[in-house]
Order: sequence, then structure tokens, then C-alpha cells
Amino acid sequence: MKQHSWDKSKLMGTELAGKIAGLIGFGQIGQKVGKIASALGMRVLIYKSSPVTRSPGYEFELVDLNTLLAKSDYVSLHIPKTDQTHNLVARDTFEQMKKSAYLINCARGGIVNETDLLNALNKDLIAGAALDVYEDEPPEKFDLIDHPNVIATPHIGASTHESQERVGQDIVHTVMNFLETKYLFIAGNEND
Repeated sequence: MKQHSWDKSKLMGTELAGKIAGLIGFGQIGQKVGKIASALGMRVLIYKSSPVTRSPGYEFELVDLNTLLAKSDYVSLHIPKTDQTHNLVARDTFEQMKKSAYLINCARGGIVNETDLLNALNKDLIAGAALDVYEDEPPEKFDLIDHPNVIATPHIGASTHESQERVGQDIVHTVMNFLETKYLFIAGNEND
């Protein structure tokens, strides 16, 4: 529309209702994404390396990673970057996914092997990807970002006024708790 074009015939989407959302990781953010996916009529599959300790208030299926990859229409990452998760999503991962599947990474750069993702997209192993995080930030190479089946944003997942205010409040509470605990510890030692 900003180019003053009205070429509707080239624009065709797909509905989320009836599709399968596969969430790798099920912490606070993963649970919220699952809730939204469920509300949109999606079936939610979860892969989590440790047991789920509480119900998030909607239906989901806990599955192994291979099942999640094979069945999901959308694979969304919600895990930290660690030695175990670095390049977790790589060539063999894309080979297990549906050719019509999409990968979403708003978690951390380095969880997805970007070279393997670009190859998977070029070989039509998956349909597309949405990325908010990258191995190198800012990226130095743009082959992946320029790919027509990639949506890319500059690591802005938490860039809202509200989230920045919450982070500030969390920091203040953490410092206050630390100082109170340290003061009680020091005061407690003086009385001994």
C-alpha cells in the first residue's frame, strides 16, 4: 500500500487455526506463546528437557523433540543459549521438519545455525523463518536476512515502554532485596 499498489492476487496467507505450534522450551514466555496459540485454535506441542511443574491453563501435549519437529507447522524457540543449546537447530533439525513449516527464533542468537538455516531455505526444506535474534548482533552478513522467506527484526522483542518499565522495576526490587538481606546479615552478625 505504501507503494500505492493494490495487487491482491499476489498476497495469500494461511490461517493459524487448526495448525500445530511446536514450542521448544516452556518457561514464562513459552507458556504465554502457547496460551496465545491455543486461543487462536492451534494445537500446542511442547518439548522441554525437564518436567512441566504446573499447568499453564490450556491444553498442550508434552512430546519428544523429534515428534515436535515432524508434526509442527510452526516451531518457536523459548530456551536460553547455553553450551547444550548452541546450534541446537541445525541441518538435521531442518531435515526433520515439514517442508511447509516455519521456524521462529526470538529467544537467543546462536541457538539456530544460521548457515544451515539459509541452506534449508534455499533447498526448500522449510517454508520460512522469523528471526529477532542473531549469532552476531548487529549481523555482518545479510544473505539470511535478505532471503525472501525470512522476516527479520533487529532484536526488539522486549522493546516496548511497558517491558522496559517492568525491567526497571525488577532491577530496583532485586537491589532492594539484596541490600535488605545483606543489612540483616550484617546486623545479625553484630548481635552475635
